Amino acid sequence: MHSEEVLKENEELEQKWQKDCLQRYKGKEFELTTRSGISVKTVYTPQDIKDIDYKDIGMPGEYPFTRGIYPLMYQSQAWQNRFVSGYGLPERCRERYDYLTSLGNMGYQGWESHCIAQDLPTRLGYDPDHPLAKGRVGVCGVSLCTTEDMERLCHDYPLDQTYLNFIELTDSLPKLALYVAYAEKRGYSPAQLVGDMPNSSYCTLYQGMAGHPPETSMILMVEYIKYTIKHMPRWNNFVLEAYEMAESGATAIQEIAFPISAGIAVAEKCIQAGLDPDDFMPHWTAHSSFGNDFFEDIAKTRAFRRIWARIAQERFGCKNPKSMMVRNGAQTAGSMLMAQEPLNNVIRATIHTIAAVLAGVNGLSTDSYDEPICIPSDEAVKLALRTQQIIQHETRIPNVTDPLAGSYYMEWLTNELDEKATKLIEEIEQKGFVNCWKSGWFRKELEKSANEWRARVDGGEEVVVGLNKYASEEKQEVEFFVDDPDMERIAVERVREFKQKRDNAKTKQALDECREVARQIAEGAWESDMMLMPSLINAARADATLGEITDALREVFGWGYTF
Repeated sequence: MHSEEVLKENEELEQKWQKDCLQRYKGKEFELTTRSGISVKTVYTPQDIKDIDYKDIGMPGEYPFTRGIYPLMYQSQAWQNRFVSGYGLPERCRERYDYLTSLGNMGYQGWESHCIAQDLPTRLGYDPDHPLAKGRVGVCGVSLCTTEDMERLCHDYPLDQTYLNFIELTDSLPKLALYVAYAEKRGYSPAQLVGDMPNSSYCTLYQGMAGHPPETSMILMVEYIKYTIKHMPRWNNFVLEAYEMAESGATAIQEIAFPISAGIAVAEKCIQAGLDPDDFMPHWTAHSSFGNDFFEDIAKTRAFRRIWARIAQERFGCKNPKSMMVRNGAQTAGSMLMAQEPLNNVIRATIHTIAAVLAGVNGLSTDSYDEPICIPSDEAVKLALRTQQIIQHETRIPNVTDPLAGSYYMEWLTNELDEKATKLIEEIEQKGFVNCWKSGWFRKELEKSANEWRARVDGGEEVVVGLNKYASEEKQEVEFFVDDPDMERIAVERVREFKQKRDNAKTKQALDECREVARQIAEGAWESDMMLMPSLINAARADATLGEITDALREVFGWGYTF
């Protein structure tokens, strides 16, 4: 807060400046907005933040964590390099992870850390030999459906010191069962494992993917949280997923409001099941996007942290500071990279990365310049990692935590996003989160935002260099990544052989038990101590495949589109 005398002097200075500007630029109008459509001025002064209380900005590592979740950020520990990667057969995908490690890709506590992108059949719980998987196996992600596949991908990793993030956006329970069963074969207990699966099946609300009905998905997300809280204390069990929404067209306001609304709804469902917020919220993370609106994306991240801290403390009564912290694993915006003049994407991704570092994220994946064209080549992946390393070691940007704090514009924009996102959260709550999901309201809102952006690009209002302005007919040659053309045939043969050599009677019995527990949960037993996960793990131990376990759940809970 500023003294009245100082504010009056500043106001007089601003008024004089504005008068001079009007005379100098008479007849010229400047209509400036952020990408979310927030109107902005050409300059900001103390007048614009006079009503902001400093306690809402605060200090790093202190409530409301606007400025970051730790007292010292990158001065003490660099952000995690968390590159999203995955393609083809597991052993081929592992080659890429080993390559990243050889380049210095490091995660939590200096351990190896990998974000495992899975192909569409794996993400939806279909084995490679399923008719719906045809033509999709190993495309834009790795194929994983058995414990043997897990071994091909994870062999010789010390699983208690390797952070693995399996990117799941439909139903995480069967995949976790598969991983736990595999880890046990290696001699690891669930309590030793470190990593996460997003457990954000609410993401079907905007992806156009099939999934369990919304009410069932809410229960299954809670089942996942219940199991991991009890048996996997080192495992993160829920993600406030903003990145995938941004890629679907969300504005910064929606990127804050939609995942936080999901978090509120899931937290309430967990409490209904008898869980304490201070037990499960410390295991929650966020996944956010950094795109072309440099300042808005930084302000968005600061506002997101503040809103979640406020909700955790004031609404859910959390006492543990970790419950109020948003640990943010960010990613540069793939949707902002262009196939035209792909080398321009090096510049875009660098700017996105700098914004993420200035915002104080905790983990970061920088997209490769050739991603709009193909699976990234080794050269492109190396350059993306080097982008982070150069920023970390050569620029001195990480020397100061939240260096843009106190900027009149940054604090005004953070506050503006806070207010607008909070209002949208309240609107969603009035409608009901599950109702918004079932009715397709979320999807319609995102489509509207995406179409508005596309119209601005098509009309030239939103300039994209090399696409709708300064376009060149000269083609930039890039190295194309080519995977094994026989990968689908090999994956199908492997899963069929896996099913032939197991004890099928034992597998069937275990799957029948999964269906029975699922039926009891569907009939209302989910609030009791009985959990679904142990039966799924038993099925994985009996060599059931990912597809078979998921089919057992589909049979009981249903499956399809919700809009």
